[in-house]
Amino acid sequence: MPTQARSAEVPDSGPPAPSLFDLSQRRSFNSWKIFGTILLARQSPCRSKTFLGGCEATDSPIAADLDRPIFLWQIFLYPGQMRFLLSLMLVSCAFSRGRNDGSALIQAVTDTAKMAKTWRIEGSIEDSRYVQPATFTLVMRSPREVRFQQIGGATPAVIVCDTANLWAYSPPLNRYRTQPVSESTLCSPIVGDWKSLSSAFKSPVLAGRRTVEIGGRKTDCEVVRGKSEATPPLSGDIKRELCIDTSTNLIVSEKDEYRGEARTYTYNKIERDIDMLPDVFVLKLPPGSQPTPYEIPAPARLGRTSVLREPGTTVPRLVSKRDPVYDEASRGAKIEGTVVLYVVIDANGVPSEINVYRHLTPGLDASAIESVKQWHFTPATKDNQPIALGATIEVNFRLR
Repeated sequence: MPTQARSAEVPDSGPPAPSLFDLSQRRSFNSWKIFGTILLARQSPCRSKTFLGGCEATDSPIAADLDRPIFLWQIFLYPGQMRFLLSLMLVSCAFSRGRNDGSALIQAVTDTAKMAKTWRIEGSIEDSRYVQPATFTLVMRSPREVRFQQIGGATPAVIVCDTANLWAYSPPLNRYRTQPVSESTLCSPIVGDWKSLSSAFKSPVLAGRRTVEIGGRKTDCEVVRGKSEATPPLSGDIKRELCIDTSTNLIVSEKDEYRGEARTYTYNKIERDIDMLPDVFVLKLPPGSQPTPYEIPAPARLGRTSVLREPGTTVPRLVSKRDPVYDEASRGAKIEGTVVLYVVIDANGVPSEINVYRHLTPGLDASAIESVKQWHFTPATKDNQPIALGATIEVNFRLR
């Protein structure tokens, strides 16, 4: 007797069996049920199929069950299909993770940085707090032979490491300080960070491609986002975004964000394994420069201390302050901004030496100095003993 189509007449034995489409409307299928239904349907010997892939009629008990919900316990009755299903899901998860995971690219950058013997890098630094970007030049032969010069920006300086000592010169102060290389963390800027990227860069995720203009030419790069820990450990992490040229495995630009500030480094020129003149790692001091035993401002990555500081020291803490006042000329010109002072805070917590590190106007510079003279601090300490310590202090002027 020929088999009748179920759609032609409803049997008297009960309500019509729901199709897969009906079940999807009436029940919330999870991925196991859907995959199980598909796999079982593929293995079922249907004589004919509906437009949804269900069996019209069959002698197979498996196919007969297709018109009913597929539950997890039913799938385990078919081990062959189950193995195929698990393999498919694992491959899918691995592909999804591999597609977005930037760990391999970060490791490639680290390996490339470790292979080069010498470096020369030229670039710029854009800081969210300053209008004019800074420019810099880095020359490195080893972690103990480095010359880094920054012009403009938050902390213009010249840093030279000559295998034995670190020399730091501050143009705004016309002062310099020296200390053993072994006690400094400033002798491996940029490249030192790249060499430790695979361990320091957390949760790297690929975020698409970008075209950037570097040194007058356009370069395609892969964007990787992640985070790094602030140094010394502070609250929160540094959000980081790297733009990596995959043809060289070199970073062409990177952006750091921390506590509402942002800083972008663009590397206009990168040279590796080049010859260097022997006197490049010798600091030639300008006329009139004076040595200082105190810490001076030095370039540092966002989220790290920007003052050259001896290990084991604590910083001064503000106890009381007096707000600055506007001079009439600056108020009349409606000038607002920030005066940055370099201050030596003595062992009693009193500002003893005050120098203008970044100017605003002569009147506001003088007002900032007079204000800070009346501030009081808890002094810095070394080995639990109070000491004098240099620090930068920002004095803000805002019209109300």
